[in-house]
Amino acid sequence: MCWGTTVLIFILSSKKSLVFGEQDEHGHEAKKFYDQVESLVRTWSPLIYLAPGELFKPSGVDDFIKHVYPANADGYRLTKRVSHNEKLYMKTVQDVESLKNDMGSFLHGKDKVQNVPTYGLVSYCHKNLQKADSNNSPSFFVSYWFFYPYNLGKEICFLGRVPTPSVFSSCFGRKVFMGNHVGDWEHVTLFFKGQKYPHSIYVSTHEFGAYYKYNKFLHTFIYESQKSTIKIIQNIRFPKFLLLKNNHPVLFSAWGSHGFWSEPGNHTYSLVPKLQDFTGFGDRWETWKNLKIYHMGFDGLPRWISFKGRWGNPRSNCILFKNLGLCRQADGPFGPRNSDFDCSLK
Repeated sequence: MCWGTTVLIFILSSKKSLVFGEQDEHGHEAKKFYDQVESLVRTWSPLIYLAPGELFKPSGVDDFIKHVYPANADGYRLTKRVSHNEKLYMKTVQDVESLKNDMGSFLHGKDKVQNVPTYGLVSYCHKNLQKADSNNSPSFFVSYWFFYPYNLGKEICFLGRVPTPSVFSSCFGRKVFMGNHVGDWEHVTLFFKGQKYPHSIYVSTHEFGAYYKYNKFLHTFIYESQKSTIKIIQNIRFPKFLLLKNNHPVLFSAWGSHGFWSEPGNHTYSLVPKLQDFTGFGDRWETWKNLKIYHMGFDGLPRWISFKGRWGNPRSNCILFKNLGLCRQADGPFGPRNSDFDCSLK
């Protein structure tokens, strides 16, 4: 990626002409195939409810990148040409606290969530798609990615500078929001296995998530299993069902931190410290109405998809030691990556 004086400008190129090539017989068949894929992606795109009273709503990538610049882990601006690597950050031009206090700043996202784009990243289980047969249902998985400019962390009880468990839900010190971060990517992944309906869905919730399998007779998803990248967070009680509204999976975005759950209410995912998500019927987001679909492995992808760094500021205001990771402001997250399903899934 090239960084100039006007940094983080990503350019979209034409997808269809590059993917389909000349419109011969194979080209027409390929177009029908891709149209079929995109129809499935839109038909099953999620219906999301933000939490009531949500302060940090979603927005588009194009809006976000106007307000950040490339920086290293110490927060210093990078002015020279740099390559893609995971040590890059997108740091806000203005002070984060000032932006948080300004309800009109970009950190608070868009009030009209229906105008916010959803990014559908399609990965195929076939190798030669140029000879795709439109008469056969495709096998692929699609990750729907949603961007929020800011993530509000969780309240932790402190006695002095030491984190302390609450006693009978009471904090005898002071509560501090920890783990806030600029930039927040959330996602849900659907796996299609040669049918007009999905085989299963993965619902991402922070550093963990749940797999649900589709039951075509009940027309609903049923919980199957879960995964977590954090060892201390295991055996979470996920809802048993994920319902649909006109084929759209109904999901609820947690207040402040935006992790997804399949039903409204309070969701406890850690006892020590006690961490909860709250979800409910806030703003309704029909993601299929502003859905940008990208076919991974082909030309025409937006350049921001290849950015390997972190979408936010470096960590700061850490307790005790910075390397322990207990910080008021955590590192921004990494961007979209498809890794929830394997094409060999049975």
